[in-house]
Amino acid sequence: MAVTSKSISLRSRINSPDNCFVGGLLHDVGKVILAQYFPHLFAQVWSTLQEECCSFQEAEKRLLPTPHTLLGAHLAAKWQLPQGLVDAIRWHHEHQSQAANADFILIIYLANIIVNSFNADPDCIIDLGALHPDARKLLMSRLENVGDWYADIAGEIEAAQSFFLEAG
Repeated sequence: MAVTSKSISLRSRINSPDNCFVGGLLHDVGKVILAQYFPHLFAQVWSTLQEECCSFQEAEKRLLPTPHTLLGAHLAAKWQLPQGLVDAIRWHHEHQSQAANADFILIIYLANIIVNSFNADPDCIIDLGALHPDARKLLMSRLENVGDWYADIAGEIEAAQSFFLEAG
């Protein structure tokens, strides 16, 4: 997620690539809170997403009173992280075009979709109609040669996954 966010920033020339890397790195910190402090609830969400072939977000909506996005944003605010980072953590599943940090949120939102789509299918067929219109516009106008760009991103995602997920 971090390398994808950084790559989108670099290629679109929107926001700071380093800020986007940090945003991508921390976007799911709410899941870490759930796993660490509410392991039973996290396990229920995880079981539901596996049994029902749904997303983490869909499973948590059914089972939890507070989603990981709100937990993560609350923690980021408590840590006194910049408001843009708090907003990106809060809205990485639902782009907020009217937010003060809309461009930053958009990059984290789009990177999240790309990485999750890649994890589901490495050929990464993204339903452009399901994207927020701002994300569609970014993909189509600011990121020229999306096919070539995606091939590079896919390589970066695979490298990051092999680094973090290799046994040893």
